[in-house]
Amino acid sequence: MKKPAGLTLIELIMAVVISTIAMFGLALPLISGTLSTRIGKRQTEAQRDAQLVLQAIARRARESSSFVPSGSAVTFTTPCGPWQFQRGGVGGNQLIMTDGCSSPATATVLIDGVRSQLTNFNVTNAGPSGKTRLVRVNLTMVHQLGALTDNRQEVETLQTDLFLRNATP
Repeated sequence: MKKPAGLTLIELIMAVVISTIAMFGLALPLISGTLSTRIGKRQTEAQRDAQLVLQAIARRARESSSFVPSGSAVTFTTPCGPWQFQRGGVGGNQLIMTDGCSSPATATVLIDGVRSQLTNFNVTNAGPSGKTRLVRVNLTMVHQLGALTDNRQEVETLQTDLFLRNATP
């Protein structure tokens, strides 16, 4: 007697189980790769934010004739007026740039204090004693890598010396 053609229930269940295992085997590397890409983008974003802030400070420092550091703020004196960079805002984790050249003075938030937070900002004289042409800027930012509930962070610390080309020696 010939057996009827078709699938038994056991064969169908085995096919579903094997397919499910194969799908999980393929999905996990894909999910992992996507998460790694997101983290890499956010790390790049943190580094870019810190470098853009430093470039803004450097641009004003090069134009200035003097600087006055005061705690977590610095004021650069340029021919058109003062430029101030100050740590403040929400929880003291923002970096705010105030343009004294415009009338009225305008403030721009360079580090938002939400995803990127400023944890250290100080400016000191890096030149020989009595000379104020060389300025040392220290900047430390913490950047949230994931969602707000994700604790992974990227810490970006930058230090650079800036030359005040318009300062008197």
